Amino acid sequence: ESYPKILTLAIGDGANDVPMIQEADVGIGIFGKEGHQAANNSDFAIAQFKFLRRLLLVHGRACYLGLANVCLYCLHKNMVITFTIFWYTFLASVSGTSPYESWMYTGFNFALGLPIIFHGILDRDVSQEFCLKYPQSYQTSRDNKILSIPNMLAWFVNGLLYAFMISALSYLAFYDSFKEYVPFD
Repeated sequence: ESYPKILTLAIGDGANDVPMIQEADVGIGIFGKEGHQAANNSDFAIAQFKFLRRLLLVHGRACYLGLANVCLYCLHKNMVITFTIFWYTFLASVSGTSPYESWMYTGFNFALGLPIIFHGILDRDVSQEFCLKYPQSYQTSRDNKILSIPNMLAWFVNGLLYAFMISALSYLAFYDSFKEYVPFD
């Protein structure tokens, strides 16, 4: 039976907690009466223990969802452009000819990169109050449901299909230029 990897979270507010915070997968330091050593050596620093619930249930969940969606979108976007070139290579008789000018790559990544960055930052599927009232909503990120292998494979196949359709439509649109072959002298 396969068990998920155990992740540790360490929370401390003093200098004696620093080694524990540094060894944990995620360390949270709280600015305490003993000083700032714990906060200075942690992954996340908060002012009081009462902020811990919001940090985990609201911001932790939102961070996972945003990063997971950005990751899947970037994978898909780059697969479409890469496999479009791959399919085109066979249509161009493996001549090394690229279907895009170099400035097109930059424009493609810029034009299609900005929307997902804003989506990752600004999109929220449920309110903060909902996350705090129903802590089980954190289960999505804890179980890694969005970045699961089946979900990533689905995005991969979708990218392959998009690339194939773009290449096929380009081939049909430029069929006359593909059928004329003029040998070099």
